Amino acid sequence: MNTTDASSIFDTGSVIDGKWVLIERIGKGGMGEVHRAHQLNLKRDVALKLISREFLLDMEDNPEEVEILQARFQREVQTMAQVRHPNVLQIFDYGSVTPPNDGAAPVEYIAMELIPGNTLRFTMSEEGLAGEDELIREWIETYFLPVLDGVEAIHAHGIVHRDLKPENILMDGETPKIADFGLSRSVQMRAVSNSWDVKGTWPYMAPEQFSEFRRAGVTADIYSLGKILYEVVAGTMDPKQLPFKAVGLEDPQSQLERALDPIIRKATHEDKDQRYQTVAEFRQAIRQVLQETGAAPQERESAPQSHPPKWMRITWAGVILAILAVLGMTVYHLAGQSPEEAAEAARRPSPARRPGSQIGCRAPFS
Repeated sequence: MNTTDASSIFDTGSVIDGKWVLIERIGKGGMGEVHRAHQLNLKRDVALKLISREFLLDMEDNPEEVEILQARFQREVQTMAQVRHPNVLQIFDYGSVTPPNDGAAPVEYIAMELIPGNTLRFTMSEEGLAGEDELIREWIETYFLPVLDGVEAIHAHGIVHRDLKPENILMDGETPKIADFGLSRSVQMRAVSNSWDVKGTWPYMAPEQFSEFRRAGVTADIYSLGKILYEVVAGTMDPKQLPFKAVGLEDPQSQLERALDPIIRKATHEDKDQRYQTVAEFRQAIRQVLQETGAAPQERESAPQSHPPKWMRITWAGVILAILAVLGMTVYHLAGQSPEEAAEAARRPSPARRPGSQIGCRAPFS
């Protein structure tokens, strides 16, 4: 069996299920490969994910298990298709197709939103942002809180991702979108050494995913999210770093870092019962820290004052224009008078003191 990366389930140009034309392969893993494809009937490009040939052949000695996994995978994909959230990759279609020539078992596929940008990893510094409080705060508000919103939406539909990491969060401009759900959930982890999914993502996997993968729940995702938050401050984790352990900031310097440290330690606690039990609880702790460690009072006092309302600005502009007009008319009339006339006008009572007159203006019809 050829297991090199050059092998592919389908060749470029193949038509899948009569409506998806494969344009190019854009990703491959031990369990699946992703192609950029064109949907013929709707004239749009999509991402088409296929379960790999290697995975199917590895399971061929247990056809009943293959059938169970495919049935469960289909139910989960159908559930994910109901999730409508700006921070979750949208699923368009699901199906199965038989590869040509060799009579292989049907291949499952998902058609989903195509995001041509980078992943969340490209928004993170390899060295970490320790000592850069404003950058940490901006990253959390711009990227991490939306990711939490997306994970919460997935959990609300009874789905646990179980493979959250920066590489599985795609960036649509500045909008993070959670991807690669479904397939990882359908894998039966028989042994660590034989599971690409565990081997490839050890630093982000909760301890219970090693011992009881099928029972790993919401708190397993929170563990992964805690590891991502840790990396933003401390830097990218070494792949050889001891997995399944809690992490924390070694020497937090600023008030923000000292406040984030216990949050990270709680989210990545080895005992799942000691972690945050919901994404909402996790997010609330982070929001509270951001609020409590905001700009100092003296910094807020020196900040530019807010502008007055637009109606007030327009009113004052009108008053100023009226005053300028009156002054202009006065100068104009005085400029046309002789010195004697100007002196005589100065000796006359001011029009403002006459009954019925306007201040600074000559009385009407006087």
